[in-house]
Amino acid sequence: MQLRGKNVVIDYIGIKEDVDAQMKKKAREAIENGVDGIIVPGFDPEMADIIEVAYQKNIPAMVYNFNLQSESKSIAFCGPEFCATSAITVRYMAKALGGIGEIATFSPGVNRFVDNFEKETTSAEVRKFKGMKVVANYQCGDNYELSYKTVKELLKQKPNIRGLIFHGGGLLGAAKAIEELGLTGKVFILSFSFSAEIAEYIKKGVICASITHDPFSQGHDPIIHFYNILVTGKKPESRNIWTRFGVIDKSNVDDML
Repeated sequence: MQLRGKNVVIDYIGIKEDVDAQMKKKAREAIENGVDGIIVPGFDPEMADIIEVAYQKNIPAMVYNFNLQSESKSIAFCGPEFCATSAITVRYMAKALGGIGEIATFSPGVNRFVDNFEKETTSAEVRKFKGMKVVANYQCGDNYELSYKTVKELLKQKPNIRGLIFHGGGLLGAAKAIEELGLTGKVFILSFSFSAEIAEYIKKGVICASITHDPFSQGHDPIIHFYNILVTGKKPESRNIWTRFGVIDKSNVDDML
């Protein structure tokens, strides 16, 4: 809506199947078609090569949502500051656990590069707390049934686990498992999304907090920033343009509904 009447055409290409391959294919096609600029996510390291092709053709490129983990010729990254997110995540978990306890991490299991990044950044932050330790890592966070079964079995086998750092929609299955085992208030989940169901689990004390990355901001801000870059011809002051994020817990959950 902000760019209506600004003589700009925005082609949004949504991909539901074979995402990695189709995403790279569509980006190459856009470059061959001579677009004025492309905005691509950085989930796949091969995207750096595609950005290089765009650069050689004088087509500016911006990375959004998740940054490439290698150098590229992109003008900027616009998205969440995931390292800061990891630090805040672990601080909230430390607060819930009183700084002492074993932790398991769950990644979505959709993209190995993202899964590994989340695991490594979280583990690095946990190591800053002497009383806390990551003892298990799983890549099933986006699967409700598998998350439910995994958490139920995990907490039976490792009763010293007190915290679950959970990326993915399967966290509701994990929350259900904690409730059924009678571990509410003893084992805590920290999540990265928000819904009415998650709000209820926050109120119950199963989820200690949820870090939200503002999906609207992630979709909106890169387009506006990139438009301004293309129109003015000026590069941003920083190659990192951070989008908003916030923390929802018992103190403010009712304000979010």
